[in-house]
Amino acid sequence: MFSNEQLDIDFLPDFNVVDYQMMDPKSPIEQLIGWLITFFIVAAVLVTGWLVLGIPNDIILYITGAFAAVIVWVVYYIFASHKQRGIALREQDILYRRGLIWRTTTIIPFNRIQHIETQRGIFERKLGLATIKIFSAGGLSSDLVIHGLSVYRASQIRQLILEKANSEAFNND
Repeated sequence: MFSNEQLDIDFLPDFNVVDYQMMDPKSPIEQLIGWLITFFIVAAVLVTGWLVLGIPNDIILYITGAFAAVIVWVVYYIFASHKQRGIALREQDILYRRGLIWRTTTIIPFNRIQHIETQRGIFERKLGLATIKIFSAGGLSSDLVIHGLSVYRASQIRQLILEKANSEAFNND
């Protein structure tokens, strides 16, 4: 028989009370390397433009100051946002919290997970880091991307998620 009882919102579990585990301490270094490459390219273009176009020194001074301010902000943001990122595994789902200014918490139940991928870029390999991509039912792209995990932790999480997802699928049959 069909049942659809109303739930009392006051008695629902609070996802903010979860004990989140932080990302690997080397995670911000990987982000910083990517940004520094970008900054180096932009600086090379600015210096080339200054030398070729003969832009006045006072304008170059303003551009350099603005560029330095952007670099300082990005470095601060990378390290400060790293402290806010965390992952938690519960019996039925996985939670991922991120964001410094705009905080986001993504929760995916294990029984909705279709497959999971582990990726390692060139800098991630050098730093011993990995990225997990989780795909849930019905989506073409990943629903959750978790950057900054150690390779060991990523493999542990991947294995646990696969076991949970498979046991949920087996229990539903």
